[in-house]
Amino acid sequence: MGRPGAPGTCGLIAALLLCLLACAGLSAASEARAGVAESASGLRIGLEGVSFKDFLLFMGQFSGKNPVFRADQLPDATVTLVSRQSVAEAELAEMQALVLGVAGLSAIPRGEVVYLLPGPRPPVPTAGPTQILAQRLSQGLAPERAARVLERLRSDSGQVVAAEHGHWLVIRDQAERVARARTVLAALDGAPAGAAFELTPLGRAEARLAARKLEMHFRGLPGKAPVVLALEWSNSVLLAGDSDQLAQAQRLLAQMDAGGSAAPALRAFRLRYAKAGKVAEVLRGLAESDKRLSGLRVRVDAEAGAVVVLAEPELMARVERLVADLDQPRPRVLVEALVLELPAQISGQAEVLAVLPAPGGVASVLASPPPGAPAGGRGFALAAVGAGMSLRGGAPTGSAPGPAALDALAAQLALDPEVRVLARPRAAVPDGGEMRLSITRPELTGSGPGRTGPEVERQRLVFTPLQDPDSGQLSVRVSMEDASAPGRPQVAEAQLPEGALLLLVAEGLGGKGLGAPGSAPSSDQGGAKSSADWTLFSPSQGTRAEARRLGIVLMARVIRGGEPAPGASRSLSETKP
Repeated sequence: MGRPGAPGTCGLIAALLLCLLACAGLSAASEARAGVAESASGLRIGLEGVSFKDFLLFMGQFSGKNPVFRADQLPDATVTLVSRQSVAEAELAEMQALVLGVAGLSAIPRGEVVYLLPGPRPPVPTAGPTQILAQRLSQGLAPERAARVLERLRSDSGQVVAAEHGHWLVIRDQAERVARARTVLAALDGAPAGAAFELTPLGRAEARLAARKLEMHFRGLPGKAPVVLALEWSNSVLLAGDSDQLAQAQRLLAQMDAGGSAAPALRAFRLRYAKAGKVAEVLRGLAESDKRLSGLRVRVDAEAGAVVVLAEPELMARVERLVADLDQPRPRVLVEALVLELPAQISGQAEVLAVLPAPGGVASVLASPPPGAPAGGRGFALAAVGAGMSLRGGAPTGSAPGPAALDALAAQLALDPEVRVLARPRAAVPDGGEMRLSITRPELTGSGPGRTGPEVERQRLVFTPLQDPDSGQLSVRVSMEDASAPGRPQVAEAQLPEGALLLLVAEGLGGKGLGAPGSAPSSDQGGAKSSADWTLFSPSQGTRAEARRLGIVLMARVIRGGEPAPGASRSLSETKP
């Protein structure tokens, strides 16, 4: 048995205790050391899974009393202390007495030492490793109320003791049971002040699924949601909230446990094509617009890419249909174009290109610039939609609807000495995607022969197909931005039925049409020319040959997912047709 140190050896004993604490990995926080010096500031302590002997030495450092004990009389248990707030010395002494009590020890102080002897009631041995947890609860959680909940979760040999004056709660039980108790205490610590506790066992329903349903139900209601914790080991649900919340939760749990059509259903919809956030937004909007759908709860599981829905079984069937309608693959659109250089002034009376009207003379919806264009955006000098193109007043020989019309037109334009085909882009892009094209021209570095520099980007074209989700109507937006005038793109948008062609002719800077009579650029002054002049330079001479203007002939068709999603606009309150 240990014995108290002789007079004059207190410093040696204190140093020995500090060495033992350092070897065991134990130390007091700076607040705790300050608390020993100034009791008014309190102590902050924390231990995790240390032996009972080290716990005694640790507490002796704060009490100033050397513990005297026989090692073979100490319990074979680990000790964990949890305190997130400063603790007064009186509370610390009360906690130590509670821990000694559940360990079956009595403390007899004598001067500077305290003798630890077996108590009159030894604890009942537990099956497996034993752990003692001493946790200081928050101010809003009464230890005796938490103890009543944990009493229902302990083993037959376990103990739960609450402090009479402070906020300590001490548990001695199997290590697995203590770990469960810590989970419960962490949940109760987050409960509103003055909340009532209820532990509801379930028979048929699964606790984990029932708890998820309750959480989603209360998140959709105003005010702070109650604490809901699934205790899977006992298939029960722990509730902490006000009386109305507990009554509502108990009623829902009873419906879930009984099963049948009245019980709310919870389902996670894993999406293949649509984004979970957008689908959830649509469902929430429909639920908010109809009071009959007030019981619908929706949340997003970002990691799984899923939408989780809580609803009554009848409503869940409608949600399933709507989610299936929304989770459709995005249509892919084949966009084809001809990018041309046209003369600003032509020989003859007819334009190089003109639109042939569609049968019946019905024009497609056209906007140049369209709504939603950038603040500095403007329209093209010419924008027209038709069933075909007229080349210098006549139709192209052998032209036919579809992509072959562009190929035939490109072949004929290639024979025209006044027209230059710059590009024949073609790409399959998703609905709302983009096909991009850059036009480069040699940079003019001076006057005279051989003064052209490297190729630089002059214009940037962006083609964006858009399909209406309800009607399936396809439209294409075309944007062209000049490098010399950033932030002032020319924009147009038109509906394009399959086989229709869109003709666009760009205008010059400041709204001046480059193809208008008298708009030929001025003579070269020896510097780099503005690309807005659309001037074609002869590589052999390096001088301006003639003023040009940019033309675009465009067509588009849906190649996958052309039909609108069936019932995409159906609301949740409608019945299935």
